[in-house]
Amino acid sequence: MKTKIYSLNKTGMLLLSLFIAISCYSQSILIDSTFYSDSEIYPFTGIDSITGLKISGSVSLKSDSSLVRVILSNGSGLEYMVFEAYPLIATENDFSFSQQCEETCYLDFLGPYSLSIQIIDATLTIDTLQVLTNGTGNLDSLQYIYKRANDALKIEMINLNAPRFNLEYMAGDNPTVADYYYDKKKHLW
Repeated sequence: MKTKIYSLNKTGMLLLSLFIAISCYSQSILIDSTFYSDSEIYPFTGIDSITGLKISGSVSLKSDSSLVRVILSNGSGLEYMVFEAYPLIATENDFSFSQQCEETCYLDFLGPYSLSIQIIDATLTIDTLQVLTNGTGNLDSLQYIYKRANDALKIEMINLNAPRFNLEYMAGDNPTVADYYYDKKKHLW
């Protein structure tokens, strides 16, 4: 058990150092809105390209089948998961979150268009967006490293929460888990 905790702390330290390296070129966008159903918002007026997007707010999951997703779109079909919450990956039903970015911590100068909000039996409040507009290094590699670290944390949370929902399986890593949201959407939906 101690090995797992050390491993997560080591991963967290890596992610924090990567975050610090790129976070100095950012602007905050105040959203201050609560969403109860599927919506689409257009908060990127005047922003031509971004190298990262982080979101802060709070969630209320109302049942075992609750779901919240926030998806960044470039308007041409390319979509990235910004934030996702459902009971199997959450530690509580009501919680706040700060600067979350599942697939959007690092983007290779993406032209942002909109945020799609998907909600099933839940409430999402978005307080602010942190938009990164400058970056260095191999942003595609950094994006993949951070996404895979998030995938590992989700798998661990699912396995920790499965007994609470009387599930008799263990989540594991596979090629579908490694896919980005837009690839999963093409294959699964």
